[in-house]
Amino acid sequence: VVLDGVYTFVYSNSEVRNKVQFLMNTPPKKYDAIFLGSSRAENHIVPEMFQKRGLHAYNFGMGGGGLCDDSLLLKLFFEKGNTTDKLFLQVDLQFMGEIPAPAIQATFLPFFTTNPTIYNHYRENTENAFALAYFPFYRYCSLDSKIGFRELVLTVMNKKGKFYDTNGFIALDNTLNPSIMYNLPTEVSKKNKYYNEIKAICKKNKVQLIPFMAPFCPYVYHADFFAKLKQNVPELYDYSNFIKADSLFSTCGHHLKAQVFEGYTVPLILGSCSVLLPVLLQIV
Repeated sequence: VVLDGVYTFVYSNSEVRNKVQFLMNTPPKKYDAIFLGSSRAENHIVPEMFQKRGLHAYNFGMGGGGLCDDSLLLKLFFEKGNTTDKLFLQVDLQFMGEIPAPAIQATFLPFFTTNPTIYNHYRENTENAFALAYFPFYRYCSLDSKIGFRELVLTVMNKKGKFYDTNGFIALDNTLNPSIMYNLPTEVSKKNKYYNEIKAICKKNKVQLIPFMAPFCPYVYHADFFAKLKQNVPELYDYSNFIKADSLFSTCGHHLKAQVFEGYTVPLILGSCSVLLPVLLQIV
């Protein structure tokens, strides 16, 4: 019980290790735009490009996350008193699943017993939700690699996560291995519970929702996945084929390299504002 209290106290008073801490433990803010999504949002969208245009933006994308995790973070965003005019939501591969991502879920668990929104969100799709909430220290033992002793020490040391000084953006700079071809799904889900939740949350809070598909490189199987998804979710902005040169992607073939981010972020900003979508900025 004592250890559980110590761990919970430390994580509940830090803002530098992950984006859930940042959201839960900092004062509410007014944003012009926020981003949600997986690593293909976190590693692609540069809030600084918004700031250069006088807009306050933050990238809440979380690597490995899905729409289940995005929906919870958005609930907490408004619960904490934050506001935003626009939500850019990356929706492509995550549309295929409705289960929480274990690594992302772990970052919410320090608040599991103190925040009913988090508990209620996860209890239906987490097999051991009762034990995580009511067995002292169980959540820290079962997820030791994510929120265990090492993470506790780094938190006490106030060691910043890579996202902290860049408004949530984390850059990649790897090279593409063309022998690794990404295998996209052959079937596309008709609907996603958490996508519908996010739409409802945005409507309730009078936020403009801008869902988009992030770029993929040419080295993929079943590239018609994007057209099928667009057919099921017609409001999607389709940037899946926006970056043509495969040399601009990192190792896995669906993450962009650092030098392309501005050329991708700026058209995304402008395209969402109902103006003509500009051509990709010259990349140097």
